Amino acid sequence: MTEIGTKLKEIRTMQGMSQKKLYELTGISRSRIQRIENNQKSPTIQELTLIANAFGFEVYDLIPNELLSHELQLVISFRRLVKAYFRHFSSN
Repeated sequence: MTEIGTKLKEIRTMQGMSQKKLYELTGISRSRIQRIENNQKSPTIQELTLIANAFGFEVYDLIPNELLSHELQLVISFRRLVKAYFRHFSSN
């Protein structure tokens, strides 16, 4: 099972962002970021919100699907679909 810290690290590295840059964007100390990414500590909701904003994501994008209930996965998928629909038609 993918843990939240592992997913955060994957996203951060895919975006080419250093832990230092994430600290600058969020105010979360580098040592705290490192402990979260190494799954030694769980992020708070506030920290997840700050990190999601730094990545340009929604908080639910940071939570591995296997940690969510099936119903919540459906709601999140629907929200993503609606957002994509409105982005598509607002750009035309």
